[in-house]
Amino acid sequence: MHEAKGLEYDTVILYDIVSSERAAYRELTSGVTQADVDADVLSFARAKDKTDKSLEAYKFFVNALYVAVTRAVETVYIVESDDAHPLLGLLRVTFSEDVSAFTAKASSVEEWQKEARKLELQGKTEQAEAIRKTILRVTPVPWTVLHGSELDDTFEKALAPKSVFSKAKRMLHELGAFHELAPITRAVEVRGDYRPPRPLAKTVEAVQERLFEPYRAGERSSSSKVEAEIDRYGLEHRNMMSLTPLMMAAWAGNVPLVERIIERGGRLDAVDAFGRMPLHFALRGAFLSGVFAKEKLGALYELLCPTGLDLEVDGRLLRLGRDQGEFFVLSAMLALFHRLYDRFGQRRSGFGATMLSDAILEAFPRSVLPEERRRRVYWNGVLARGEELSTYRPARKLWRRERVGHYVPSSSTCLRTADDTGVESFQRLRDLLRIGLLDELGAMRG
Repeated sequence: MHEAKGLEYDTVILYDIVSSERAAYRELTSGVTQADVDADVLSFARAKDKTDKSLEAYKFFVNALYVAVTRAVETVYIVESDDAHPLLGLLRVTFSEDVSAFTAKASSVEEWQKEARKLELQGKTEQAEAIRKTILRVTPVPWTVLHGSELDDTFEKALAPKSVFSKAKRMLHELGAFHELAPITRAVEVRGDYRPPRPLAKTVEAVQERLFEPYRAGERSSSSKVEAEIDRYGLEHRNMMSLTPLMMAAWAGNVPLVERIIERGGRLDAVDAFGRMPLHFALRGAFLSGVFAKEKLGALYELLCPTGLDLEVDGRLLRLGRDQGEFFVLSAMLALFHRLYDRFGQRRSGFGATMLSDAILEAFPRSVLPEERRRRVYWNGVLARGEELSTYRPARKLWRRERVGHYVPSSSTCLRTADDTGVESFQRLRDLLRIGLLDELGAMRG
């Protein structure tokens, strides 16, 4: 019951709360009369001896009962085997119904997933995991997920001198192909001496088609295959390429499926192996396709966009609200930065206002970008005032200018993210995006 602090439910069922601790609650009622309880003003006093802790045990039971009752918004059902207990009598609790007359309605998988997510947001990760393991019976995915330490190990195996780990090379090459990251595919081919079975363009097409197929199919009603995998592996399970179902649905532009996953408690703040949240995959689609921007982005942005981003810059905490120009610039930077690497794996430029041109943004709904923010001159100003050396106040220092018009996240800018267990931390944007690694791979030669 104490673990329920901070939570509220329409209905709460108290089962044998008093009966299971008969002696303790009986001792609590010793010497208390009905008149004492019914009085308009309750008389109470602290122990004269402040060192006497003998009553602390009773305080626990009183608080437990208080928490149990006050968690209910509308209805409290009390089920007690000892319905004649003196405490229940003092509280004028009468029992008029036999519980055998009630029929239980089983909670759905979706309801339990929502409950687990609610507990997780309350910081009660152990209880959330208990629901997933014992009730939802979530099982680990049967494939290798290239995320976190597993991805780091795969890089090490595939690119080690004279590496013999052919599986690691193939997996890493497919990861680079799926995300269209030439620094990775070329490093595997050149440094890892890997010979792909088909041209890179064909690999990109095949890998993306294989993983996107269930997210594109049945767009009018959520894909049954995706739903089945969510039920089996959990709402936040990842495919081999490090993406959660919500990220995949956002990238595919499947609005009904995005709605469904969010209803079930899908996380908006999960990040993939390259620092991108579900919103960034929706933005990526909009920047690459005017049709996507016109037909999909409005609904996706409303569903996926958080109210703000929590940052730490030079040790200062900073929150960017979704209505601020810097919020959109940073979101676009996260969505598009990896497209700065050319087909040879090299990055010769930084993020700039040219990527927010009037022609591209014209297709964006007005609900995403108001009219006054559709000019390149506006974005030039936002980028300039947010750089490290800017004299603008407040000085946010979010990015560093490499040269005129070209920006990268500053080395001191950290974004608050949560790992797959819900543990939050601030991580450097450059590390989340793996800019250092990708720049290093792009500079590799055989």
